[in-house]
Amino acid sequence: MDIQIEVKGQDEGAEVLKQFNSMVQELQKKEKMLPFISSAVFEVLRSGSGKIETKYSGNAVVLFSDIKSFTSISETRDPQEVVDMLNDYFSIWQDKIEKNGGIVDRFIGDAISVVYFEKSSPHFIHNAIQTSIEVMETLEKFNEKRKEKGEFIIENGVGLVFGEVYFSMVGDENKMEFLIQGIPVALSEYLEGQSRYSSHSHIILDSYIKEKVKYQYDFAEFEVENKDLDIFYEIIL
Repeated sequence: MDIQIEVKGQDEGAEVLKQFNSMVQELQKKEKMLPFISSAVFEVLRSGSGKIETKYSGNAVVLFSDIKSFTSISETRDPQEVVDMLNDYFSIWQDKIEKNGGIVDRFIGDAISVVYFEKSSPHFIHNAIQTSIEVMETLEKFNEKRKEKGEFIIENGVGLVFGEVYFSMVGDENKMEFLIQGIPVALSEYLEGQSRYSSHSHIILDSYIKEKVKYQYDFAEFEVENKDLDIFYEIIL
């Protein structure tokens, strides 16, 4: 996890940033537990003979999400307040991911990357979308409670992309990590960034996903800045 902020000078603002950086260490304890070793991981890595492999490639939906304007939030809010918010926020994600059979790839500061393998469930596309929707709905209630307590609220976006990914486990008995590579990883992050232009749900996905679930959800076409890319869609909630 890397949300350390460079500290320059010795003024009061610099001291606040130092406090924030120290608070980040609390979140790093959470990172050591993730990606969590769930049954979904072992099912993905299990070969036809039943042996647990360390590598796998296959079709999946990659979900990427982060908090909008997080740098500004971290620079203007009390460090402990920010860390408490992040802990509560990531707890929402973990609950919905576990419920829908996703595998956490990594936390990246205020961002999260999740993968849903076709091998894990015939409903993997639906599961990825449902995770996104359920998080958004829970986040709305989360913000309402924060407003009532006079606390700042947050917004996020989600990018969902289908494609082939390469999944491997690396590390030793002290700490295992997942490594997920492939076009969907980078493209899902790009779509999340574009979601700031969203008019509806802030959940942006590719045309393949839309086609597979077109009778289950409502969609609007979504235009991205890179005109060389495919047509994308936004879920209407």
